[in-house]
Parts: sequence; structure tokens; C-alpha cells
Amino acid sequence: MKARLLSSVFGAVSLAAVVFVVWRLFGAVPAALTGLLYGLNEHFIAWSTSIACEGLLVSMTVLSIYLTIRGFQKEILLWGAGAFAGLAYMTQFNGLFLPIAFLAAALLIWGRQALRKRAFYGYIVAFVIVSSPLLARNTIRYGNPFSNYNVSLLWLDRRTESDTMRFTEGRTGPLVYLRDKGALEIAVRTAEGSESFLHTAASLASPFGSVRYWRESVRRFPVGIWACLLY
Repeated sequence: MKARLLSSVFGAVSLAAVVFVVWRLFGAVPAALTGLLYGLNEHFIAWSTSIACEGLLVSMTVLSIYLTIRGFQKEILLWGAGAFAGLAYMTQFNGLFLPIAFLAAALLIWGRQALRKRAFYGYIVAFVIVSSPLLARNTIRYGNPFSNYNVSLLWLDRRTESDTMRFTEGRTGPLVYLRDKGALEIAVRTAEGSESFLHTAASLASPFGSVRYWRESVRRFPVGIWACLLY
């Protein structure tokens, strides 16, 4: 019960963070519309009524993005952007995409001058300091500071292999996979997976394949309204 309540609090905080960031960047009307649509989103409702960390992840992510955008105008803010990115990464592995996006944006906007700016390194330092407990734990336990359960699953042939000691001890990954599999086997598996992915994508892109999704969305719409009003 307490965990569900905490998830609801995270959901409310994420809604406030999203509205705040959109308001500061685009104004009151877009912020109100974004808040309404976000509050009606079925994933938001699911996160806020179950034990999940996505609400906290969204909060840290949007605040990091906001400070990054402002940080290119007022560079001291990039320290805060890096800190929130570290908190996002501590919350969920997806937070790692924030510093990657920042590095790409900094090189695109500043070019080579990025390597001469303190704020550029400040972002990285703040990220590393805040996420250092997780980075240290992964390094000591698995030998990889960015080790992640879901990413490790990509290199397994069967889901049942996740119960093996090899997987538990972190002895899986791209290098191990390339060592154990031949080039021909990898090519065949890639082709088979691509064919399956394209078939699924084509089905979802078809208007007939999306009928079930839209029916489910319409059915849940009244629930979304109540959730939005409660928040």
C-alpha cells in the first residue's frame, strides 16, 4: 500500500514537472494542454496506480532536459542538468540516454569549442558524482559501470538462460556473444529477427491492425478523466 502511494506521489510530481517545463518553454496554453493529455495517458495512469518508478524517471528526465536547454544559454545550469541526468540514470537505465544526447547536442551547437568549456565537463562531472553509487556497484559486481539486466538479455539465445550463473555473474555481453557465435550464425539470426520486426511494424502501421489499440484507448478514456481530476 505504501509503495503504491509512493508511486502515486511520483506520478503527481511528474505531472507537475511536465507542466512546469512546458510552461517555462512554450507558455501557459501549451502547458495546460500537455498536462491534460499527459494526465489522460494510459501509461501515466498505469504507473501512478501500481508499483513503478516511471513517474520519478519522467520527473528527472524533463528537468534535466529543461536545464540542458537553458544551459546552452546560461552555462552554469548544465551542472544541474548533469545532476538530474544522474538521478534519472539511478532511477532507470534509460536515463543514460540523457548524457549521450547532451554530448551530441554540445558538439553540434558548440563544435570543437565544447572541449574548452567548463560547463561541458561540469555536466559530465555532475552526472558521474550523482550516479557514482550505481556506477561503482556495477563495476565491482559485473566489471562494467553501465551493466544492465535488460541490455544483457539482448545477448541471450533463450530467456531461460537468465537463470544461469553465467548471466547472474555478469559474464554475458557482446564480446562473449561474438566469441561464441560464428559470423554466419549471427547473420542468419539478424535476418530472421529483422523479418519478424518488419512484419510486426507493418501490422501496427496498418489502420486495421491498430483497431484494437484505439478501442482499448476509448474504453479507458473515462478512467483517464477521473485520474486527471484527482491530480
